[in-house]
Amino acid sequence: KSTIPEYADRINNLPEVAKTCLCVAVTISKTCSSTPFTFRYLRKYCSEAARQLMSTDIDVDQFMTLFQNLIDQGLLTFGSDEAHDVNGLGPEVLLGKPV
Repeated sequence: KSTIPEYADRINNLPEVAKTCLCVAVTISKTCSSTPFTFRYLRKYCSEAARQLMSTDIDVDQFMTLFQNLIDQGLLTFGSDEAHDVNGLGPEVLLGKPV
């Protein structure tokens, strides 16, 4: 089991766009705690945040890679055990809230 400093190190070593996406996912989960949301919904808000904060766009492939990396590093999990491989998820798949 990872410790808080280990998680902090992982987050600090992320590219800025990945940090932004992680923040967006956690914020959405806190705001919509009882409502599942789609991968498309999550990508929409991550793309908007990246555009506003870094003047960059996130394409679908980059988005999928970012989230797979966050999941692989243990920084993001979804309530469903099925959501461990984002490549198998379609854009309309309902996701449980990130944990």
